[in-house]
Amino acid sequence: MADDMYAQVRSLVQTHCRERPAMELQDVYKLLYQAYLGIGHLLTSQEEALASLQQELARTPSSTKAEPLWENISPVDAVGRVNLRPFKEQSLDTEALSRGLWTFALNPPGNAHQLAQSWGVVGRLIQEGELPFGFEDCQRFTSRIQQEDYPAVHHSRAYANAYQPAYRVLSTELFRGLFPGRGPI
Repeated sequence: MADDMYAQVRSLVQTHCRERPAMELQDVYKLLYQAYLGIGHLLTSQEEALASLQQELARTPSSTKAEPLWENISPVDAVGRVNLRPFKEQSLDTEALSRGLWTFALNPPGNAHQLAQSWGVVGRLIQEGELPFGFEDCQRFTSRIQQEDYPAVHHSRAYANAYQPAYRVLSTELFRGLFPGRGPI
């Protein structure tokens, strides 16, 4: 099982780092945080989920490059990001997505222990030279997140500037149910 987790986290993180070379350690952590702890820390009600989504869609410009509607962010393909630029371009149902977000917020896909285990794999990958981050930086970052009991974080400034992230996090199962044929098979 540990070998499976290592391979799954390795594949996921290497893929995201390759696709987004401006990623920093906190972006890798955010990826895993969302995969295990979801988005419950962001939403206070279903109405707020809809209002927030509508506001972001209103200010989200069209995509200037090909961007997938769905991106896996979970080592076991259980959670992903719904990218809002293609969501908006495809005129998908905003209310359905907001209902899904609220359902997902109430049912996180994992727990802090799983997050900590996956983050440990990231540390091992860095130590083995498999990821483009400094091991001492990783140790400092790890110490901080452990002291803060694995908090939610924002994307790094470098990531935000390079990719202008505009997405919502949802379980693969909910996405398939809400938008059949639009994402993961």
